[in-house]
Amino acid sequence: DCVVFPASEELLQICRDVFREFSARNAYAQLMLHSHLVRMLICIFRTLNVTCDFGSETEHCADVKLTHRIDSYFEEHMAGSVYVENLAEELHLSKSQLNRILKEHYGMTFREKLLKTRMDRASWLLKHTEKPIDEVADAVGYRSESAFYQVFRKEFAVTRDLTLLR
Repeated sequence: DCVVFPASEELLQICRDVFREFSARNAYAQLMLHSHLVRMLICIFRTLNVTCDFGSETEHCADVKLTHRIDSYFEEHMAGSVYVENLAEELHLSKSQLNRILKEHYGMTFREKLLKTRMDRASWLLKHTEKPIDEVADAVGYRSESAFYQVFRKEFAVTRDLTLLR
């Protein structure tokens, strides 16, 4: 069957957002692209009056929700002191369960995930804002600019001045 329907302004804006994120190719483009595509599907389903039964949660859905909560936790807390115990408590897991999940879903430890989150955000801030490096370092949880430089250079194999990345 083929159904033709007029594209609403909302759907057109979502399409613009998808194209913008697809061409951006920055650290968070994949997550934003996923978000926009989900919005697009919801908009299309509503337009076509498609109903879905989400009553039974699959194991995959539970995994997606869990990884989303983990990602959100790191994003929200990266600027402060972040401890494995706090995240485990928030997720109602033991530390060992959390570490197993991190290894299974991300292939890294808690500290490695925190470092990656911080460095991805720092890279994005350096490329897309005019913030001075000391503000970027502070925004991602480094109180010492020299400590930030050291970690950033190691993570991205940068051997020159970070201001040249802009």
